[in-house]
Amino acid sequence: MTTPLRIQPHRAPTRDVSYGALALADSSSTRLEKPLLTKACVPLLLALSSLCPADELHTAPFGPGGTWNLYQLVERYVDWDAAQELAAAAKAPGYPDAEGHLVTFSSMAENQFARFLAGQRWTWIGLTDNERFGGREAGSNQLDGWKWLDGGGFGFSNWKPTEPDDWKGAGPGEDATAFDEYGRWSDAGMGPDGGRYRFIVEWETRSKDPIADAVSLASVWYSGIEWPEKVPGKWSARWVKGWVPATKDGHYVIDDLWEAQRLLAPDPAKSGSPRKLQVLRREQGLASEPWLWFSQNGSNRQEWLPAIKSAEMNLREMTVTDNCVGAIVGTIHVDKPGTYTFAVSAMDAFALRIGGLKWKSASGDGYIDPLDPLTFTQPNAGTSTQALGVLDLPAGDHVVEAVWMVQDFMANFSVLSAPGSHLTEGDTADWRPLGYEISDAKIPRLGVTEAGWTAVCSKPSDQQHPTPSLQDGLVMLEMDLNQIKKTGLPSINFAQAPMAAPAHFSGCSPFPNETPSIGDNGWVLRASARLVVPQDGPYQIGLHAQGLAALRIKGAKRTRISQSPQGLQKLHESGDTVDFNGRTNSNQEPKLVTEWDLKMGEYDIEVFYLKDIGPASFAVFSSPSGPYPPALLTAGAAALTDDIPGLPHADP
Repeated sequence: MTTPLRIQPHRAPTRDVSYGALALADSSSTRLEKPLLTKACVPLLLALSSLCPADELHTAPFGPGGTWNLYQLVERYVDWDAAQELAAAAKAPGYPDAEGHLVTFSSMAENQFARFLAGQRWTWIGLTDNERFGGREAGSNQLDGWKWLDGGGFGFSNWKPTEPDDWKGAGPGEDATAFDEYGRWSDAGMGPDGGRYRFIVEWETRSKDPIADAVSLASVWYSGIEWPEKVPGKWSARWVKGWVPATKDGHYVIDDLWEAQRLLAPDPAKSGSPRKLQVLRREQGLASEPWLWFSQNGSNRQEWLPAIKSAEMNLREMTVTDNCVGAIVGTIHVDKPGTYTFAVSAMDAFALRIGGLKWKSASGDGYIDPLDPLTFTQPNAGTSTQALGVLDLPAGDHVVEAVWMVQDFMANFSVLSAPGSHLTEGDTADWRPLGYEISDAKIPRLGVTEAGWTAVCSKPSDQQHPTPSLQDGLVMLEMDLNQIKKTGLPSINFAQAPMAAPAHFSGCSPFPNETPSIGDNGWVLRASARLVVPQDGPYQIGLHAQGLAALRIKGAKRTRISQSPQGLQKLHESGDTVDFNGRTNSNQEPKLVTEWDLKMGEYDIEVFYLKDIGPASFAVFSSPSGPYPPALLTAGAAALTDDIPGLPHADP
């Protein structure tokens, strides 16, 4: 019988604190090395040789209808089964009837809140596909079969791109779930073989107001920023890089935007930061750019538009290891009122406001601040952010304010816009950078001939085995006497049915060899077509591949790699062929983008994909070089098209 968990009440600070303060408080060395030992902790220490639960209680408005629930991080490293039992037995002070359970999520905002509460470390959550809790074996499906312990519907998910994979290397499979240091989920075993992590208890208090004696969530946006002076027709930016705390501990890395943006105050020491900060190199950067697009050289950016070379060096004063926080301001003009979607790419965190207007919806890594509907944000450091926010824009001029930070590697920040409401970048080809002016030139689009694509697949297997190389995969396909072949495919845009979460293009189809009743591991696909080029020039051609992949354009000249899943690791180039022969970084975009110098005419194009364990998705896309979004390489799509307007700068 697991010892019940007893929660001790703790008097919280009188002022509200944000995500950042939660993270800093919980990640301090004092807490981990010298836990608070109350009398209630002694039996737990004697019985389980474990750390005492962390003392703070936290409250946030993630209950039904924005009501406030209670949360507590427990600094005990146990398996999922033990964590679930302890959470269910835990009692909240002042709320004897509130049920406790491992933390569950209904939104990205709550997921990010829990990540900061956990100090950006692996933590158990209340999600399972085990039948004991109402689940159903999900395998590598990201949607079906999973069940929250609080009984809530499974409408929100934040899996790593490579998870779940139901890996059986350590036992019967993986029916439990934890999030990693980036807040992304991974399935794991429920018992001792599945790992030992800390956990967060959530109580369904459903209070109408923030709960007294608990640390309360506060909004992300900091109003004390010293903004750069506006420059007509440009985006004005200033940034600060290089900071240390004014303590004896030496250098540390700021983990979140809540604290980092205080370095943009006229006097950071008086900005209300939880720590007294000292800037080493202040006011190092000022820039004015036509597009809201800032990046340093060599950052291997993960933006939706990978082709822009002119913006790669506008953060010239930064090295790739600089920490940075920046403020950007400008004014856009809306000629046609309506609904617009804004796509934000950031390394790492951002907050965005437009015209003092309330955001309608959000998807991807970002969310609308639950305490401030004017702010669209992702305040976490340490991850590549892709976020979409939807806003109704009236006609006229609107001030845009943005704050972004990079923790210590690869600074970049860009914002695109497109008319309409979109859930993924691939829903439309109308994206343009903010500040974009329409071009009179025709835009060339690649396609394949009307005959479409031919795809050949091997049959899937229910066996898990080490991932072979691409070369081994080709041999496997040639030796497979039960090949599945389909011709006349309009495009290559597949995702494991019925799950389409890793896909970036709408309208994806099941793989040709999709067999729901059979396992889906260790198979290969090869597809070929005739590529049609309507005009000489540089083009981007990419693979969105949840697995190993290769691309060949026979006789063509490749000029550079624009983007890859892991920098240049496991990336090989030879003549007219490029391949990625390694596991995709589980928290990076599984996208390989290459640039080619193509002549008008036709080329033979081949792509190859090897499916490992975990979710499967594969798409082939292209775009002309410049500020133009990619589109699927589709039969009959090659053409010279007219440009479309973006959201330009307001007139000076």
